[in-house]
Amino acid sequence: MTGGEGKRQKPAIPALADEMRRLKPNETAAGRVWKNLAPNLVRQRLLIEGTSKEVVGPEEIKSYLLKLAEVTEMEILSGPFAYPAHGIGYGGWIHWVTSGAHFYSYSTEPPLFTVDIYTCKSFSAEKAVEFTREFFGALELVWKEIEV
Repeated sequence: MTGGEGKRQKPAIPALADEMRRLKPNETAAGRVWKNLAPNLVRQRLLIEGTSKEVVGPEEIKSYLLKLAEVTEMEILSGPFAYPAHGIGYGGWIHWVTSGAHFYSYSTEPPLFTVDIYTCKSFSAEKAVEFTREFFGALELVWKEIEV
């Protein structure tokens, strides 16, 4: 055997390798992982997940979303809406003038619910979390505010 015969060699992609070396820690070849692109625009995101004794159904979802609008001091534009989700639970949403909220429930053991709130108006995340805990009598509840 001479030279590189019989050995597998990795294909060289020098342009990509050079680009990868120039990336900053929070970047990928496709772009930045995260950067606030509109720092003067208020945006607030809150995720809440919890477990309950029973699967949360459509009427309870709509009632929750209406009261959540009050707790967060949001003006309702349309909804709330709720629907069956392919036999695995239910979904729902409410549209606020300043964005809205989505709700999903799942027939897991114990039943899981998840809330995704996105607004262009500030609200108290702590009030929304406590309201959610009390409304559903959550067995366990976790939440995360996502910084923009």
